Amino acid sequence: MSRSIRTGCLVMLTVLMFLALSTAKPASGFVVCQITGTNYSYPTQVSPGQPVALSVTLSGSCSPSDTGWYAARVDIANSANTILSSNSGAMSFRANNGYPFTVTISDNLTSPTTLGSWNLQYVVYVFVSNGSGDEIDYTATKSVTIQVGQPMIATTVENTTTRTTSIFPTLATNSTTATFPTIQTIAQSAEQAPNQNGTYLALAVVFAALFLVALGLYLKERRKKPAPLP
Repeated sequence: MSRSIRTGCLVMLTVLMFLALSTAKPASGFVVCQITGTNYSYPTQVSPGQPVALSVTLSGSCSPSDTGWYAARVDIANSANTILSSNSGAMSFRANNGYPFTVTISDNLTSPTTLGSWNLQYVVYVFVSNGSGDEIDYTATKSVTIQVGQPMIATTVENTTTRTTSIFPTLATNSTTATFPTIQTIAQSAEQAPNQNGTYLALAVVFAALFLVALGLYLKERRKKPAPLP
């Protein structure tokens, strides 16, 4: 074998080895797993000092890998970014073979003994490893609030408004309209009042005159009658 042929074979072997190493471990930023669903499970209210179960269910699919493996990890941190619990698990052979997978990672905590809001944060990771190191392929975070004990009920005091009812009738409403006598009507009533009084007086004079005439006739007839004989 000539020197040039041996040199060419070495170059080709080097290239193949480089390609093998490059595909064995994904480059930074290259997504191997497509996560299609992330379901967070946690209670909204717990009792003080009681065990609390939290979990995350991931679903998706990953590129096939003959030598590597995939794993998920879930960290639970408090509002000060202190990790309270961390748990991980393998994503089964289905992920390695490129089939859709579903994996649930659970964490267990103990609730605080003080009442109030308990603020937590989920931090989810998906790792890919093939013997040369681990690399983060997927990450997600979610903040949640859990009520410890019964929430305090805010007491509100309603302002009382004193309503004054007017003694006067409403001038106008949507259905009816109140009417009042006009000045002209009052004047006509005043003019009619004297006329009615005069009529009554005239009738009284006529009746009195007739009474006197009748009385006079009665007395006159009585005087004409002869006296009775003794």
